[in-house]
Amino acid sequence: MTCLGGSPVFIGWDVGAWHCDKNRNSRDALVVLDHSAQRIGQPFWGNLRETINGANSSADFLRSLVALCKLDDSVSPRHATIAIDAPLGFPEAFIGLAKRSAAVCQIDQQANTNSYLFRHTERRLVDEGIKPLSAIKDMIGSQTTKAMHVVARFAPKLQGHGIWTDDQHLTLIETYPRLCRARCERGAEGEPYPKKGRNADICDAKICAEVAHKFQRNRKSPRPTTLRNRKAGSGRRCLLVTRPCRRGCACWKHRAAFKWRHSHHQLRVRRAHWVRKPDRLSSRAAGRRGLR
Repeated sequence: MTCLGGSPVFIGWDVGAWHCDKNRNSRDALVVLDHSAQRIGQPFWGNLRETINGANSSADFLRSLVALCKLDDSVSPRHATIAIDAPLGFPEAFIGLAKRSAAVCQIDQQANTNSYLFRHTERRLVDEGIKPLSAIKDMIGSQTTKAMHVVARFAPKLQGHGIWTDDQHLTLIETYPRLCRARCERGAEGEPYPKKGRNADICDAKICAEVAHKFQRNRKSPRPTTLRNRKAGSGRRCLLVTRPCRRGCACWKHRAAFKWRHSHHQLRVRRAHWVRKPDRLSSRAAGRRGLR
């Protein structure tokens, strides 16, 4: 058996249903990027059910994914960060109801804020005008259990909020490429994103792979500069990052404000419109905009 000892890779996985072999609109899709975020091998589109069943370890699973994407025999990555386009958990209220018959006090009038149907991370998106899918209500329950099955088998250790690992070969995170497409209606080549089918699945897998690459790069970056000078060891730190609202945009009127919570190693996104660069933003002005 070949030893895994090469450079790490970044894999995007758009999850298909357990039995999607003959589904013309949606199947499993994989895209692999190297350390410089360049695609290597060929995209895969099919069903990973037999690949999952046939793997006895995380190393076997990673080796099988690499083979499906037709990478060279010389490529034997020692580690992969896999960004998965599927919910990796169910709502806490739903779990409490199923396991302990613990009912919530009130059900919201709006379906997309129902705590039985949507997780907190999904209900937050409603405030941004995004209508997320529900693993309970919508037809993604099969994809959800498939992704959670892979996490439980090959990367069962919870390393942090939304980060799973086996401490050797795999790091798994949940991604939401549909949200990226909603904020940018056209791809890098200026063409509209495909809606369904093979090209749409591969497009989502590519977005997931890019997220995986950025995720690991940001984890290895130096500690962010804070808006205020805080004592060492404080649990909450803020970082403002700017970017153009779309590819080639020169107006710089649309900015994204990211809040870094050091204690949980995660980014929280808030939409904002800036008229000047954040490095000139005073702490008092940041407080008025709710960023402190």
